Amino acid sequence: MNFNQDPKNKTTFSELTIEAMLKDNFQNKKTRIPKETLTLITEYLRLITEEGSKRIISIAKTEESSQVDISHIEQYLPQFLLDI
Repeated sequence: MNFNQDPKNKTTFSELTIEAMLKDNFQNKKTRIPKETLTLITEYLRLITEEGSKRIISIAKTEESSQVDISHIEQYLPQFLLDI
């Protein structure tokens, strides 16, 4: 795995997908999500995903690993839970 990040490979999420995931968990099916709120939630998810990926890659590099494996993700999870 190449750890160099290509700026063209930006993390993205579909607002429609995020909206569908949120609506699946609403108790009242008539609950609406304002467009601004959906945009903010989508951006928040993008940021924590991107930051988490960078931190996991950093852990792998520190261990002089050429690949990210499950142990690197496991090392990051406690901090991730504190961050969110």
